[in-house]
Amino acid sequence: MTQPPVPLSLYDPPATFDPRLDKENPGSSTEEELLALQEQLHQDAGTEILTSWIENGYLFVTVVYDDGTLQDIYDADFGPGLIAVQSALRPVS
Repeated sequence: MTQPPVPLSLYDPPATFDPRLDKENPGSSTEEELLALQEQLHQDAGTEILTSWIENGYLFVTVVYDDGTLQDIYDADFGPGLIAVQSALRPVS
């Protein structure tokens, strides 16, 4: 060994917190509205949704990859701040 070991945790990216999960920042949609929207999105053949859930007044949707295009489409179709698209894959930097 030529130097002391470095903890691998120093190489992990910092955790990011989504402000929509903050209980002090709830969405304005009702659970019934979000459930109907969730069902509609899962029946839409245009996008393969890996998983989705309702939390804190928002509908969270995980897809294989989104570069922001799908989020923009959902914002235009359903209104901003209703659906949060999360990408399972991220670009390598």
